[in-house]
Amino acid sequence: MESCAGLGLHVVAMATKRYCCGVYSRAVRERHFCPPPEQSPDVCMQTIISLLKRKQFHLLIPLGHIMTEFIARHQDIIRQYTQLILPPYPIFRLGLDKIDTLKAAEAVGCPTPRSWYPEEQSLDVICREVSYPVLIKPSVSVGARGISFCHNDLELQSKFPTIEDKFGRSFIQEFIPQTGMQYKTAFILGPHQETLAGIVYAKLRYYPVNGGSSTLNQSVHQPDILKAGLKVAKHLKWVGPCDCDFITDPRDNTPKLMEINPRFSDTYKMVQVTGMDWIKILYELSLDHNPRPQLEYKPDCYLRFIFGDLMWFLKSGSQRWSAKPSFFNVFQPNTRLLMAGTNDWGPFMGYILDNLSVLLDKKSRQFRFQRHG
Repeated sequence: MESCAGLGLHVVAMATKRYCCGVYSRAVRERHFCPPPEQSPDVCMQTIISLLKRKQFHLLIPLGHIMTEFIARHQDIIRQYTQLILPPYPIFRLGLDKIDTLKAAEAVGCPTPRSWYPEEQSLDVICREVSYPVLIKPSVSVGARGISFCHNDLELQSKFPTIEDKFGRSFIQEFIPQTGMQYKTAFILGPHQETLAGIVYAKLRYYPVNGGSSTLNQSVHQPDILKAGLKVAKHLKWVGPCDCDFITDPRDNTPKLMEINPRFSDTYKMVQVTGMDWIKILYELSLDHNPRPQLEYKPDCYLRFIFGDLMWFLKSGSQRWSAKPSFFNVFQPNTRLLMAGTNDWGPFMGYILDNLSVLLDKKSRQFRFQRHG
């Protein structure tokens, strides 16, 4: 939002719920609402198209896992009214599907955890090859939904059909010890897969403590990780923003690709903190201009999700006192808060109201805990 306003653009936000971080930003000039696409897809699409018809929008930027997939799926009709910087839907689905992502990574030599696909070989054969523990993962899922540990053949044989019945196409993957550093590389590819922007940042802390959503990120220069993520995305013929999750395998010290997130990154503010402006790139692409690539960024900048980091502090035991940087380094010059700025605390308040509404709604509460559990 801040980037759009900085370019002098008239920012209009649409959300699927009244209490939402983005719509409370000072940069937003108009606020609209639509029903969630997973609950009322037809009404949601009608609401979006109606707004696009009433007003002239030059560019639509979808945010979040569910809405980005929904917009990508219906992009043919949406492109009649506005610009989108997204790949065609079949390519988008490849990035969304973890099995297709891993196979693309294998094709270009990008390291990945060892994986087995029961659609290609029987569970009996896989049981003879794996070393426990292993994970069963849905090929398409959000957060940790559907992921299950298996410690022996019996668990693997019994759990896999149940998970596949509930979540669809699934696979089996070796468990990477969680002691290695995790990284995210985010980038933008142009219409001919040219690299227009890229950044790498380390995930220093998480909640839950043993592996969950990052609560403190640090910008780092790791060109090997950026190069690996770009190779996979270019193999898929990706267009637009995207990010990849890597984990360093402590057994061989190799960063390995875990998944692609085919959307605008939830931690986009790290881009701003390090001195880049990717909204400008997307806007110039929508105008058919040739944006100047943004590949230089400041290292050792920190982005902190204060609510999650507080939970990390409460649950991290003895780690809380030895962590570097310290939990108490809140107002350092190179540290920014994820949903708050010196001149815009609206998203911060929106997050609080959003979570209060979730706690008061049983279905929303169950989904939130299932997603992040």
